[in-house]
Amino acid sequence: MGCNSSIQYEDRKSEKAIKAAVLIQNWYRGYKSRLELRRRQAMNIFESIEYADEQDQLQLANFFSFMLENYTTNNKDSSESLSQLFVNTTKRKLEPETFIRNINVPDTYYGPRLKFPLTFSDVILLIDAFKENQILHARYVLQLLQEVKKVLQQLPNIVPVTSTLSKDLTICGDIHGKLDDLFLIFYKNGLPSGNNRYIFNGDFVDRGQNSMEVLMVLFSFLLVYPSDVYLNRGNHEDYLMNMRYGFTKEIMQKYKEHGGKILRFLEEVYTWLPIGTIIDEKILVIHGGIAENTDLNILKQIKRNKIITVFSASNYYEEGSNRGAYIKLGQDNVPRFFQYQSNHITQGKTLHERVDIVESAAFKILGERMISRQSSLIKAFHKYDPNNTGKISVRDWAKATEEVLELSLPWLSLCPRVVKMIENGYVLYEMGFKDMPVVKAPQEAKSATIETLVRYRSDLKIIFNIIDRDQSGLISMDEFRAMWKLFSSHYNIDIEDAHVDQLANSMDLNKDGSIDFNEFLTAFDVVHRLDRNSVKSQN
Repeated sequence: MGCNSSIQYEDRKSEKAIKAAVLIQNWYRGYKSRLELRRRQAMNIFESIEYADEQDQLQLANFFSFMLENYTTNNKDSSESLSQLFVNTTKRKLEPETFIRNINVPDTYYGPRLKFPLTFSDVILLIDAFKENQILHARYVLQLLQEVKKVLQQLPNIVPVTSTLSKDLTICGDIHGKLDDLFLIFYKNGLPSGNNRYIFNGDFVDRGQNSMEVLMVLFSFLLVYPSDVYLNRGNHEDYLMNMRYGFTKEIMQKYKEHGGKILRFLEEVYTWLPIGTIIDEKILVIHGGIAENTDLNILKQIKRNKIITVFSASNYYEEGSNRGAYIKLGQDNVPRFFQYQSNHITQGKTLHERVDIVESAAFKILGERMISRQSSLIKAFHKYDPNNTGKISVRDWAKATEEVLELSLPWLSLCPRVVKMIENGYVLYEMGFKDMPVVKAPQEAKSATIETLVRYRSDLKIIFNIIDRDQSGLISMDEFRAMWKLFSSHYNIDIEDAHVDQLANSMDLNKDGSIDFNEFLTAFDVVHRLDRNSVKSQN
């Protein structure tokens, strides 16, 4: 009897342990699911705003066409037509040999010294230098671009590739200046070589901090293995995109006096990149997008499940936000997928901490979007509040917010995260938004002007940088006024010119008739709550 009691006791103890383990397991699964839901919601915010930014970029391109048609008509006395600012560099007759010879490499430069034609050993030296955060001298950058252009000019628009039994073929998507990701791919998959072929499918630059280094490594491998490394052009291999998304700024910061020359020659190299690669006449590798004259009947017949999107920049929006991937094809052309994530910053952080980082960054950019359209949002809320009660239902709040922002986000679930007060299912919209950023605008600025300049700050920076032909950071007041009139006309902005003139005059500190437009736009920078706290603590 005593033995049986002991067995029953052990059985009950074991059963309780199993139940406890199941409860813990279920709790943890629920915990992970909730965190994953938050991460996906953050990614949804990032992706929606990125798509909206792309539409803004299209609008900006349309504005340049409008400007070309109107600016020169209104400024016939100008000695140089504005249209010359937008002439493709292929028409500028750049002769790089002349100014490359005049660029001296000082003895104090300890980076890699390249000799052409490049060898595999040269590329290894380059990679090692970039791992040590060294910057390749401008002379070698220009020489490398010159040699790459010669190779690219020999290629067709669509480059044919044949699969073989002895040679693997790896396809990489967007790298976006993420040098760590590029090196991680090489570490896992091997360096490009005659037996290890690569297709890099565009968007090598922008967003990441090492776009130049990524580009130099890829171009170097192209020179060493022109029959085994293939580079397609993406939408970020573009002058205007680089001005908006960071590559132009990176080049000017790293190369200063030679930055302008590098940019002009790089723009020309872009135009020679192939637009796609076709493998065994069966698999088309292209960066994407549909032209206005695309035959929709052909698209209807495509088996959309042989279509694969590959994106190779991990932590694209924020550290911990996403993994990167690449595809390997054997002779059978069956794709094998490999994922990775560079985690040198988030390493050692808990899952909850990593999600917090991603989510915080997402709500920051959402806050900037909302603060730049605050008056339009309040106007939309009033439409759903005819009796001026100061409150509307959560559902009406979601409708109004989507009408203004057009981001296709789940506003019903986002509402508690962004509004200050919800009472009995109603949003007290006059209480404002929760943890919204502020704009450190000059006292002279009126609210409508502040919102407009915050909303179009990126576009205006691009426009003014193009006008600033000598990269001095200054443009004349007359140029500023002419640009602003065209800009406000094209974008249908209703702000009195006198208000903008008053602000511009306040930035003309020495009253010489010129304005430092970067300083002007910096005056309308968005400051987030955490940023403000850190500033206060430093003071």
